[in-house]
Amino acid sequence: MYKRDHNTKYFHGVIVVRRRRNKYDMLKDGNGNLVIDQEVLEIMATDFYKVLYTKEAFFQPFVISNAFPKLGEVDREELRRLPSYDEIHQTMRGMGSLKALGLDGFRVVFFQHNWNIVGREFC
Repeated sequence: MYKRDHNTKYFHGVIVVRRRRNKYDMLKDGNGNLVIDQEVLEIMATDFYKVLYTKEAFFQPFVISNAFPKLGEVDREELRRLPSYDEIHQTMRGMGSLKALGLDGFRVVFFQHNWNIVGREFC
């Protein structure tokens, strides 16, 4: 005999409530007036997207020059320096164990548990 899922009724109710919450019954027009008429709402929505996708867009490239402060020689040297064994070890211990796989297919937890074996290879 087929066993029914007892949660179906609950999830159906959740979806019905979500649909009601996500439905727009009225919108404000360009003058700030509330529009309730379904036909006018459809025209407003259609016109909005027609204008949106046919309007000539003003393109302004995103420029980040002069957005960052100039680094001094000491800071530039610090950026060029290779990290120490202890810095790498602290970083590995601070990472979430089950985060995304690395390029090698291993999770961080593998390196955390095997640090004494693989740790020296990084330095």
